[in-house]
Amino acid sequence: MILKKEIAMTPKIIAIILAKTISSRLPGKNYLKIAGKEMLCYAVEAAEKSKYINEIYLSSEEEICTECSDKYSFVKRPKALSEGETTKSDVLFEFFDNNEFDDETIVCLVQSNSPQVKYSDIDIAIKKVLENDVNEKIWECQSVDNDTLKTNGAIRVFRKKCLYNHGLAMYLSMICTDYIDIHTEDDYLMVKEIMEKSF
Repeated sequence: MILKKEIAMTPKIIAIILAKTISSRLPGKNYLKIAGKEMLCYAVEAAEKSKYINEIYLSSEEEICTECSDKYSFVKRPKALSEGETTKSDVLFEFFDNNEFDDETIVCLVQSNSPQVKYSDIDIAIKKVLENDVNEKIWECQSVDNDTLKTNGAIRVFRKKCLYNHGLAMYLSMICTDYIDIHTEDDYLMVKEIMEKSF
């Protein structure tokens, strides 16, 4: 286990980055390079810069050496959980079945195909979930698109117990972002051009 910061957080706050190697629309997308760096490393480094997160896990069916491999703990998932109609929830259930964390653990999912993600947005989302009081309970915070207000999956922060709650989500908050999720070659080339112009 890699501890990013020697700090004691209560409850524990972890980042999980889901980065399968299998992708039907854009093969190997999480490991494509932007400005000379694998795309997933932008998510890893954003989590590392967070002032709250001190444990970072990368879940995949295959371990691939990246230039940011020293910044996370690799967690191997069954190959079947990287194929077909597997959901993020399926992968998370398997992760928590095999790794012990209490129900109050705060989980930050950082999407590996959203390389524009900013650590400052991660911290805003975590802070919303952390700072609860009797009158304002927030158990989950998701990033949404500025224009459409649809969830974009780039950042999702929640208390572990939310994963096991069935039915309508309760105590939900949002942050607005302008990230572009990469699913196709056109997406990749567009984001690559945007990001490389900013360097």
